[in-house]
Amino acid sequence: MLSIARDTLKARWTSLVATFIGLAVGVAVLSSMAVVFASALAPQSPAPSRYAEAAVVVRSPETRTVDDGAVLDNAEPEPLTKEVLAAVPGVHDRSFYAQVADRPAAAPYGRPWSAAKFAGYRLESGKAPALADEVVVAASTGAKAGDRVTVLTASGPRPYAVSGVTADVDFETAVFFTDTEAARLSPDVIAVVADGSAEQVRQAVGDRADVLTGDARVKAEPGSSRNRGALLGIVSMTATSIGVAVSVVAFVVAATFAFSITQRTREFGLLRAVGATARQVRRMVFAEALLVSVSASLLGCGLGFAGAPALASALKSAKVGPKWYELTVWVVPMLSAFVLGVGVALLAVWSAARKAGGTSPVEVLREATADTKAIGRGRLVVGLSTVVFGALVVLFVVAKASWLSMVPVLYTPIAAVPLIGVALLTPVVVKPLARLLTWPLGRSKGATGMLVRASIVTAVRRTATTAGPVLLLVGLSVTMLGVTYTVGSAEVNAERATVTADHVVTPAGTPGLNEAALARLRGIAGVTVAPITPLRVNHRKFDDDPEINDMRAVAVDPATVGSTLKPVVAEGSTADFGDDTMMVDENVRLPLGVTVAVWFPDGSRAELKVVALLRNSETYISSKHASGVLPTRAYLTTPPGTSTEAVNAAVAGLGARAVPADDYFVVADPFQSPSLRFGVILGLGIIAAYAAMSIVNTSILGHADRRGATTALRLTGATSKQVVRVAAYEAVIVAAVGIVAAVVISAVSLFGLRLAVSQEVGPMPVILPWWALIGVVLGCVVVTVASAVLPTRLALRSPPATADPQG
Repeated sequence: MLSIARDTLKARWTSLVATFIGLAVGVAVLSSMAVVFASALAPQSPAPSRYAEAAVVVRSPETRTVDDGAVLDNAEPEPLTKEVLAAVPGVHDRSFYAQVADRPAAAPYGRPWSAAKFAGYRLESGKAPALADEVVVAASTGAKAGDRVTVLTASGPRPYAVSGVTADVDFETAVFFTDTEAARLSPDVIAVVADGSAEQVRQAVGDRADVLTGDARVKAEPGSSRNRGALLGIVSMTATSIGVAVSVVAFVVAATFAFSITQRTREFGLLRAVGATARQVRRMVFAEALLVSVSASLLGCGLGFAGAPALASALKSAKVGPKWYELTVWVVPMLSAFVLGVGVALLAVWSAARKAGGTSPVEVLREATADTKAIGRGRLVVGLSTVVFGALVVLFVVAKASWLSMVPVLYTPIAAVPLIGVALLTPVVVKPLARLLTWPLGRSKGATGMLVRASIVTAVRRTATTAGPVLLLVGLSVTMLGVTYTVGSAEVNAERATVTADHVVTPAGTPGLNEAALARLRGIAGVTVAPITPLRVNHRKFDDDPEINDMRAVAVDPATVGSTLKPVVAEGSTADFGDDTMMVDENVRLPLGVTVAVWFPDGSRAELKVVALLRNSETYISSKHASGVLPTRAYLTTPPGTSTEAVNAAVAGLGARAVPADDYFVVADPFQSPSLRFGVILGLGIIAAYAAMSIVNTSILGHADRRGATTALRLTGATSKQVVRVAAYEAVIVAAVGIVAAVVISAVSLFGLRLAVSQEVGPMPVILPWWALIGVVLGCVVVTVASAVLPTRLALRSPPATADPQG
């Protein structure tokens, strides 16, 4: 049977070229994403930058033991102790916020000049700072030696003279002070570039500090803790896209195989007539699938090998991954993609092979043109089971786990399950839906409507194979975009409902609000200022929690809670919130009244009692625990008549700007996360490409049928325009079948989203980007019509008398 399958491929390659192309492209996408995914999971970190030219660097221990042996992750460098500084001679490096006013900067830091040489800094002009009021700045600031500039620090602005200018670097925008001035501004030392050998330094510090050499020196740099999570965006985005790609590839390949097998029913009947057993026919079909899948997967892996670097580059350009990310793992992802491609093809052809093997010569002789059995029993069971399972999961979210609806990456797959089930049931759904949509055509005058309706409802498999991808594309577009926009709007509305502010002050080209800006705001008569400082803190319950966990929190002034800030309380009271207490989201699973050990970014520790459980909120702690961290925004409650211009005048020159609160709480872009934006674009791009490919493939496979129908129409007197019009009308109706089915099932899932989100944040409508969805719908219609009209025009080139009605 393998030799017969090989000969069949040579003779009927046109019937399998569509499957070959679809599988090759699918494996190319999967292999490239698998390489990117596996490389993001592999350990990698950037090369040292700040200490690139230092031999030995000392920093605080990366981990420390607390509370009965529990280990606290201390990835961000903490200040070194006096004992360590006394034991290690060398250059003391400090790192604090400093920035030239009105000069937006990436990673602005203030540092002592003595540490500049270890990062390779060199003066382009001027000289090193020698006086307390002298600084060296980066060329990107536009300042020149001899200029006077205002430097913003956490305490506020101060004038300095520019003594020199350094070339720009890509890892920070530094302002260098004299060592004495840097020590005044930031007494804490975060690292020491040590004199002597690494062994000597280790003997001197013992376990009181980490001694770093080689690539490990990067751990002493500020922001090194972010390196660990820098690749999570790539991991989550590619994992989701791989799941989407596998599902779409399996669906398209299975549908294409099934359609091509259906077209060869007479061929299989003839094989049975000359003595071939059902098992031999099945083996032949499997052999064809094996030959096609192996060759397509090999080609796909080659394309994926070339495409992975381009995908990685695109991810870095879109800021989904860091600049230092590299592709390091190739063999296992490529083998996995190859095996997956072959496996998906063989699983996809299983049902079609059973159908081919079950063909009998008598059935072939009796077979009519119309499809007598549009769907197999196995596909029917799987489709119905998927729909029921998906509906039950949506109901569970609405009834028991509404918080899941506020996490798009979790709810989107849930909402997609019923859609995939309906896509599997397309052959069953198509006929009644097509009859409904074509009902006006059946009652219209003229033969065109009647012909279109008859063609669609009799050629169920061809209609389903075309409508299925349209259903998936439109349905997943509605679902993914609807969930993203609705949840994004709900989050903003929820925050707005808990804030009574009239204005919001945000950084203007700075990483946060400095003390001078906050002092100016507090100086406005009748104004209440509520600074918000996001933090990541570690916590551990004393009673039964053996692990230390991290969570997001916001540090706020307890005096503003209940007035400017009014979080929604599920249990407890905000009146008890203070320096020694905390309020947590009810989903954090910390019981009311428990005392929690909390560690803060500066290494300090506090025991805080949970006094309130909040609904759909972050953890609240007192701003007393946020020393050294800049607030990212401040909510202002102002007296009536206070204008935005007056607030902006108060903070002029301090790196801050004010906007009306209603303008601030506007959902301008729900895709604020680069990984979310790129993930949605990539996921929909894969689906759109496969939908278009599947529609075109179906057109190629159905070309023989369309040529026969075209010949019959022309022989009965139809003009070329009428024939083309019939094909175009049929394509529009087929696309409409997929679109309507997608809209109906997506509406059910989004209605579940609305019910669940409303439980979390109050009444909330479903938000849809209509401009994007209309574009998707029009694209589906255009591709479907073009794939039907072009083969029809090709068929019209042959004279009716010479065209083969049987194809």
